[in-house]
Amino acid sequence: MVEFPKKYLQEYGDELNVDSKGNLDLSDPWGEGKEAAAGRGDKRLSMEVSPQALENPNYRQLLAKLTQWSEELLDDYQQRFWYELEQFSVDHPKSRLLSKEMQGFLRERAMDSAKVGIYDQSNGEKLLRSFGLQASVSPDKFIVVLRLPKPLDYFWTKNRDDLPVDSNRYGLTGQAIEWGALYRRLMPLIWDSVDQSYSEHGVWLERLNNFGEHSYNEYYYVWQAGDRPT
Repeated sequence: MVEFPKKYLQEYGDELNVDSKGNLDLSDPWGEGKEAAAGRGDKRLSMEVSPQALENPNYRQLLAKLTQWSEELLDDYQQRFWYELEQFSVDHPKSRLLSKEMQGFLRERAMDSAKVGIYDQSNGEKLLRSFGLQASVSPDKFIVVLRLPKPLDYFWTKNRDDLPVDSNRYGLTGQAIEWGALYRRLMPLIWDSVDQSYSEHGVWLERLNNFGEHSYNEYYYVWQAGDRPT
C-alpha cells in the first residue's frame, strides 16, 4: 500500500482502491478483486506500476494527473464514438450501424472505446522492448500506450463503401463497414487532447513511435509522460 495524494482522494475515491488515509492498493488499484484485477488489460484504463516506484510523492502526483487526463480522453472518445457513428449512419442509411444488434455487439466487446495503459520505468522499458521500440525511460516518467478500438485499429484504411471487409473476423457477417471514415472523424479528438495535456493537466507527452508506425493490437501511440517539457 502506498499513499495517494490527498488532494485527489475526493476525485478518485470512487474509482481507485484508496482508503480514507490515502493508501492506494496497487496490486488491485481499481478495487475489483483478484479475479477481475487479473483481467484489467481488457478494461479501458490499466496500470502496471510498482509500489516502490511511487515512493516519490512527485511521481504519485504525476500518476494522478495522468490518470485524470486518461479518463477524460477515454470518456470523450467513447461519447464521440457514438455521436460520429450516428452521423455516419445518417450519411449511409443502409449501413445498419445503429441497429440494436450492432450496438450490442460493439458494447459487449468493448469496441466503442480506446484503451490506455500506464507503465512505470521498469515495466515501460520491458514493454517498449517487446514492441521493438528503442527508447530509455526516465525514472521520473511513465510510459503511456494508447490502443484504438479493434475495428478502427485493424480497418482504419477502409475508406470507401465498396471496399471489401473481412466481416467474419469480428462476426459481422454481411456487414461491409467503412471503419476508416469513423477513424478519421475520431482522430482529431485524440490529437487535441494530447496538445492540451500539459496546459490543462500538467502532463507533457513525448511521442516515441514514429509517424505511421503502429502495431495492431499492441499500440497506436506510445508516449513518455512527464510533468514538464523535455
